[in-house]
Amino acid sequence: MSFLTICSVLCPLPAILILLFGTFDRSKKGLVDLSVLIFSFVLIDVLCYILAKAGINNLPFFHLVTMLELFIFTRFYRHHVSGIRKSIVLVLGGAGLAVLFLNTIFYESILEFNSLARVIQAIIILIFAVLWFVEVFINLKENKLTDDPVLYVTSGILIYFTGSAVIFGMFNSLLLTDQAFLIELWDIHSILNILLNLALALAFYKLRVDYTAQLKE
Repeated sequence: MSFLTICSVLCPLPAILILLFGTFDRSKKGLVDLSVLIFSFVLIDVLCYILAKAGINNLPFFHLVTMLELFIFTRFYRHHVSGIRKSIVLVLGGAGLAVLFLNTIFYESILEFNSLARVIQAIIILIFAVLWFVEVFINLKENKLTDDPVLYVTSGILIYFTGSAVIFGMFNSLLLTDQAFLIELWDIHSILNILLNLALALAFYKLRVDYTAQLKE
């Protein structure tokens, strides 16, 4: 395991520490969704590592986390957009989950890497991020955008899923043709994952110190 991979596995820790020692209003929209996401990252990474060390195929967890991420981000963004944009989030999220499930059943086996599913998921979540920015600029409801935790979540999403969509799209092909290059790409993925988790940590920090009306439905 490379140094970057180790950092990628440990990078949810700042967000977890803020969650454990910060004070939050649990009734606020999005807090529970992001908390479940962070703790699921850690749990699945640990399980995948244990299974890999035991020589057991851990790829079913990649299928699970792909659907879990899409489900959580669908729940998260439906609280932060309105009107037709909220409808788009719900329809895309539901349709995406159905496609991911069918992909696992009929195309990419649960015992192989779900390259296509990861690309589909990334594109849908990126659309959610764009819809949020559209919501902000249309409604002009931000007095100071940098105080909004959703900005940091969305920025992390744009960074991570833009890069990971390309990496995952090439994964299965490179696995057969150029594994050395794939290892280099996976280091880039680790960097993207670190940036995403740091963005989530900033979001939790903003939730702790200034959870304002921007997060209302």
